[in-house]
Amino acid sequence: MSPTLNVLNQHLSAIQNLLDKFNIGVNAASVYRGIVSQWNFEMTKWKGYVGYFPPSVIEFIKASPLVQLVEIDAPMKLDGLRPTASILSGTGYNGTQGFDISKVTKQSEATWGLDRISRRNSTRTRTYVYPSSAGADVDIYIVDTGVYLDHPEFEKRAIWGAYFNSNGSVATPPPGGDDEGHGTHVAGIAAGKTYGVAKKSRIIAVKVLDKNGYGLVSTIALGIQWAINNTMTTNRRSVINLSLGGERADAKQDSILGRTVQFGTEKGIVFAAAAGNEGIDACNFSPGNLPSLITVGALNELDQRANFSNYGSCVSLYAPGTLITSSLPVTSTSVSKEPIGSGNGTSQACPHVSGVMALILSERKNATTAEVYAALFEAATYGALQASSLQDGDPNLIAYVGFDGVSGNSSIVDIKPSANQNSGTNLPDFNELQSYDFWMIVAYVIRFVWA
Repeated sequence: MSPTLNVLNQHLSAIQNLLDKFNIGVNAASVYRGIVSQWNFEMTKWKGYVGYFPPSVIEFIKASPLVQLVEIDAPMKLDGLRPTASILSGTGYNGTQGFDISKVTKQSEATWGLDRISRRNSTRTRTYVYPSSAGADVDIYIVDTGVYLDHPEFEKRAIWGAYFNSNGSVATPPPGGDDEGHGTHVAGIAAGKTYGVAKKSRIIAVKVLDKNGYGLVSTIALGIQWAINNTMTTNRRSVINLSLGGERADAKQDSILGRTVQFGTEKGIVFAAAAGNEGIDACNFSPGNLPSLITVGALNELDQRANFSNYGSCVSLYAPGTLITSSLPVTSTSVSKEPIGSGNGTSQACPHVSGVMALILSERKNATTAEVYAALFEAATYGALQASSLQDGDPNLIAYVGFDGVSGNSSIVDIKPSANQNSGTNLPDFNELQSYDFWMIVAYVIRFVWA
């Protein structure tokens, strides 16, 4: 049972008294500045605080029966190379109907990434065939650098969610909504009208990374918690896209991010995370090393694992992640009112999979998280990646929307999830998931915070 606000306030007052006793937290320049922010999400019942504390106060906090988790914060960053601006005019989606007008739509002149997830073989025809529902009635949360909401690619389907700055405080969005560009590029791949997988899904921007593409575990956790809380409030099916991360081998299921994602999966939310671009074992990269989400590696146009992509048993499957064209924010130097550009990274691979899961949710509105993940694995193309490019433990799976660009056959609409579709991926055991009502997370020293 969650403690009352009165009890929580007494706990916080006791901490402040300790800080005052040792004359800590009075000087804003002090390394140990004490409590800097608090949060309370009504729907999820998550309560917590962030601060910079000396070891003695940390031990006091850990000893409190009210505190479930204390964790050091760590820096995280976006997970793709900065997209390169282009003056290409959009020549993609033409809205023509495909093979079975009641089920599929065909896009000509599609990007190679959309083409690849719409066919079993590597032959390119620049065609993308997808369910005509196109992710309708599904929200895709882009937890990132923000999103330029007014880009024509989003057709007024993009809305603002929240912005958590480095202090864990809710902040005012920057002009345009995205002061870096990464989040807008990711959103366009997930749900843009021309470059997106789920062309009718709603995009919700949750900014947790700054204009340089950096943030903290704490702000990312807050952004995810906000998205979960909002999903529970709106009662809509949701995908949370995490094209970000950092090297943290210790950040597993019992971490703040692990518990946050786990709670979300219990509420029917599905998650996709980038595997990382360091060319290392993805199990050393968080949040992609968490077992209760889908971790996406990047492949290139030759059906090889991209040389920068993290790899191994913590990767769930692969998706296109090189030279991916998508939307960019309008800036003072933009030569077009509809700027686009190309980018490389598992950041670009990840929203392909978020879009596929939005398609599944739109077709199967009552599917559980486990059923969506199972459908994703069962639909995936097996054995098409060049084996010589893979590492030990790598899944030879490529994300697939379920409609072949040649035959138009469906394998999503009538899919029946199988319990045996793991194929070496990190499909989680949802029988072991638990709820957590009360979290408090703190930081030991400056730059290392709670979460």
